[in-house]
Amino acid sequence: MKQYKLQYTDLNGVNNICTITEANGVGALETTNIKGSVIYSLAEVDDVEESIRGGGLTLILEASIDQDLNDLYKEVDRYWQVKYSRDSEVILNGWLISDGIYRDLVSQNWMLNVEVTDGLSFLKDLAYVDEDGLQYIGKQSQLEIIVNCLKRTGIKQNINTSINTRYTGLSDTLDVLDNVFYNTDRFVKDDGNTIMDCDRVLRDVLELYNAQIISFKGEWYIFKISELLNDTDVVFYRYDKDGVALSPTTQEVDFTFSLGSFGDSYYPCHVNENQSINYSRGVGAYRINYKYGLDLSLLENIYLAHSGGTISEWTINSSTNLTLNASGFGVDLDFDATASVKNLTSNTIAVLVDDLINCNIKFKTTSLTKNTNILWWGQFNYKIILTGGSTYYYNPFVVPAEWTLTDTTAFSFGGELNSTTEILVDLPAAPIAGNITIEIWTPEQTNDETGTFHLNYISVSPQGETTSSGLKKGEFHTFQRENNPSTNIKDTKTVNVGDQPSDVYYGTIYKADGVTPTETWNRKDIVEEKAILELMGIETLTLKQKTSQNFTGDVYGFLNPLKLITINNIVGSFIPLSISYNSLTNITNVNLHEVFNDVVSDIDYEIEIDYGNTEKPTIKG
Repeated sequence: MKQYKLQYTDLNGVNNICTITEANGVGALETTNIKGSVIYSLAEVDDVEESIRGGGLTLILEASIDQDLNDLYKEVDRYWQVKYSRDSEVILNGWLISDGIYRDLVSQNWMLNVEVTDGLSFLKDLAYVDEDGLQYIGKQSQLEIIVNCLKRTGIKQNINTSINTRYTGLSDTLDVLDNVFYNTDRFVKDDGNTIMDCDRVLRDVLELYNAQIISFKGEWYIFKISELLNDTDVVFYRYDKDGVALSPTTQEVDFTFSLGSFGDSYYPCHVNENQSINYSRGVGAYRINYKYGLDLSLLENIYLAHSGGTISEWTINSSTNLTLNASGFGVDLDFDATASVKNLTSNTIAVLVDDLINCNIKFKTTSLTKNTNILWWGQFNYKIILTGGSTYYYNPFVVPAEWTLTDTTAFSFGGELNSTTEILVDLPAAPIAGNITIEIWTPEQTNDETGTFHLNYISVSPQGETTSSGLKKGEFHTFQRENNPSTNIKDTKTVNVGDQPSDVYYGTIYKADGVTPTETWNRKDIVEEKAILELMGIETLTLKQKTSQNFTGDVYGFLNPLKLITINNIVGSFIPLSISYNSLTNITNVNLHEVFNDVVSDIDYEIEIDYGNTEKPTIKG
């Protein structure tokens, strides 16, 4: 296994080590020493709320005709893994991008500038798929989604999370990311075929909380700026690269840092006399566009696949007349000559008032002894039940279709031997918010038949809600300052998930049980019950509530990006927009942005239905 090693001491006596190693090399490690230096950078962003804070290195390497370093050039991006450390503390793990490798055919010696990325920049080009390239199915926790995305970077390092926003009822001792679930079917674009990239999927987790991710000290850190302003000693939950809790399960990180001049005994300190402050306007209005994403199947196990005697998403109530089919799919239901009993009950499907649902059931009559004078044989029985403030039973043969309080078993006659009978039920608009379940009852004889019904398919899907204005595609959540607002309007943010107490949409967020939709949330030490998108908008306007200061200039010493920074003789708290550290000169160039956490009490909040037209809000005041 080949490795290049770069080692030197900076002007302040700090030992710097950078290794470039074959990621999948075999055999004994063969290390070659090279010369050069490293520039560490936190990529510049325009918005302090940017959720994915990528980082990297620029390697300034000395090459010669005797050591041309040409073997650093590879067609693939993840061949050479790079580790950079200061005083034995890992600063960054990353991948070498070999585009800067070249050979000078004239000079004896030349310099190479080679870029290294922490892998987050790859995510825009990588689909959210498993190791076999297949689309994920079912529900996944936010933590699991984060782990899957970060695995696609190829950087194997621990994950630290600190988000103190939780849905109502979740214990404040639990990590919210490990207890909130998404439907992975949401991560398909509107064409219905293209899987979303990992960058977009990761943002659908982080942006919901106004959180951000950064790679530092050889680990991933996920945190919220708004929480740093309230408590700079932050407790993080700790996980390995696979999302398995470490021991100890938490660690505390101190985010406090003060910057000033050398004359005032600060280190790191101002240097080069190039410090300046400019100003940015606050935000007066902001809009979030939540795209529902119509679910194609509310029961994922449409073919009734079973294993170990159980059927996922279904409860077996009675096996007297029910047998799991030997194929591993579907169930066989024997006739009962005397009475029909309940055999199966589906998981609940949450719906809102006026939600429209389709139900499709398919079965075959097999091994049937029939009366040749009768066209139809045997009666297949089922119920579709909506439970809310009252209990409604639906009878599909009522014309016109309606929900009824009468407890009635719906039925369909079996057809020809081994022929498939299909039941298509368009349920009327739900009269109440509640839960829909499907019950499968024992088939009944109609003319002394014997035999079996093979139930092999049940799907439940939304029809979508259409009004006189068109099909509902989502919601606009609009936030505006009422008292002397800034005319600066933040760009509309599109999100794919949100609170929706209904299973008919992919974007619905689920609690720890993976079944119950979330409705309200609260932040640490604040008594409140608000929708998550409302909190998202409030926190955005709070951080940008007034004109902010932007500090730029050089600092002597290394400036840790995991810091909330105060500056001597300047009022305010700052977060880096960019950092560039030259490890040879020990000088960091910074761009810092002021953030706020004063309570903002004049926010006007409105929700409108999205029918497909996205517009930027206008200032009312």
